[in-house]
Amino acid sequence: MPVSAAALLGRTVRWHGIRIGPVAEVILDPAASRLVGFVVACGDGEERFLPVAAAEMLPTHVELVEPLAIGEPEAVAWYRRRGLGLSGLLEGGAERLPAGPPGLGDVLIDDAGAVEAVVPAEAPSSRAGRDA
Repeated sequence: MPVSAAALLGRTVRWHGIRIGPVAEVILDPAASRLVGFVVACGDGEERFLPVAAAEMLPTHVELVEPLAIGEPEAVAWYRRRGLGLSGLLEGGAERLPAGPPGLGDVLIDDAGAVEAVVPAEAPSSRAGRDA
């Protein structure tokens, strides 16, 4: 079942019940075809990179399955430079997507970390019709 990448933002990362911190960013590969990993805001005030291969996306949280795989703070900058941060794409940077919609609403990720679907942002006019 696909997972909403936008719903992963803010989701808690845990290791055997211990809270590591919330997901601060979801990083996609430059082609926006795969989830690369997560930037985690750790309890010590540092951001660290968690590769998707070392994590399991659960309905209530992200489980860290290989604690030695979580990167040092320096790794975050490397992945941010080389990948696509979901937050930036949602805030109007969807033009960076290779073949994305003009506005991005979400990205659906399958169990293997592949982007299954790109969901366009809802147009303001279509929202207005429903809200009336």
